[in-house]
Amino acid sequence: MPVFREDVRYVLGTSEARIEGPLRTASLSFDPAAQSQVAKLLDGLRCGGLSLVKLQDLCPDLGEGMFDLLRELDELRLLDESLERPCPNHCSGSQLGHHVARMVRRILDKAGPGDFSRALSSGSASRVQLIGYALEYGWFVSQAPGLIAPAIATAVSAQRRAMLEGFLLAERGHDAFVKKALAAVGIEVTQAWQNRPLPSTLFLAASLSVYAKQHPLSFYAALSLFEKPQPEFIDLFESCCDRQGLPAEFHRPLRAHAELNEREGHGDIGQALLATVSLVGEEEQQLVKRHVGVLAETLLMQEHEIMCTYTEEFDILERSTGN
Repeated sequence: MPVFREDVRYVLGTSEARIEGPLRTASLSFDPAAQSQVAKLLDGLRCGGLSLVKLQDLCPDLGEGMFDLLRELDELRLLDESLERPCPNHCSGSQLGHHVARMVRRILDKAGPGDFSRALSSGSASRVQLIGYALEYGWFVSQAPGLIAPAIATAVSAQRRAMLEGFLLAERGHDAFVKKALAAVGIEVTQAWQNRPLPSTLFLAASLSVYAKQHPLSFYAALSLFEKPQPEFIDLFESCCDRQGLPAEFHRPLRAHAELNEREGHGDIGQALLATVSLVGEEEQQLVKRHVGVLAETLLMQEHEIMCTYTEEFDILERSTGN
């Protein structure tokens, strides 16, 4: 039951894979048509716990060449022996996505709606709080391309890289929607959002950036938290804006942005990326769940901070200029 040694990393391209250890490096060339099979084999070796027979079942098109490759990797001391029996808790990336979604639902169901969401439902959200939400939301949207880009560098397959590149291109310029909304209430945000975000907003962005570079699975799994459609939330937001006398030019661009994301299917991007991962070990599953769980709780904290920070005494114009 071979497994990559702990200090072995690999990068998968369309026709070549580079497997790097602390002392030796192997380069594997293959037909581009076999890329998905090679990806499954490398994922299986990364997770371990699979016998040679199960590895062959996982990527049958590689044939006897798989055994020759494993023999050479073993001679280069890039492989180790994994558990004496397969770990029953391995799952596919798609299964992990469903497990994470259920976990998030449990967290949110237990906590109930966030403070800002409750204020929208009751119609008690103030003008300053509505604008404050737009400022925090806009700052986060403005950072999105920079959060996605590191994930492209860590993508181990051409398929994932292409998906992330498309996602990055689709997210470029989306902050223009929020800038237009804020301009309708007299706030001109210049020089790439000079306002200081709330601690929770900054934590969300920083966490995603770190996961994109250091733990891509957590990044993929977390995307649904930020990209899923929320039509009911937008409806309530618009109603509160009308109740507070905010112009339609303020909330319409925010709806337009939400509808654009829904049309482009951004809510499915995380699950689509996870679907490209063949096997996820138990330890990595738990790590992904911890990361996404903390982000879900931080989103609730962000709503609380919005309600506590953006009060009537708060100078919204001062915050928007970063003074």
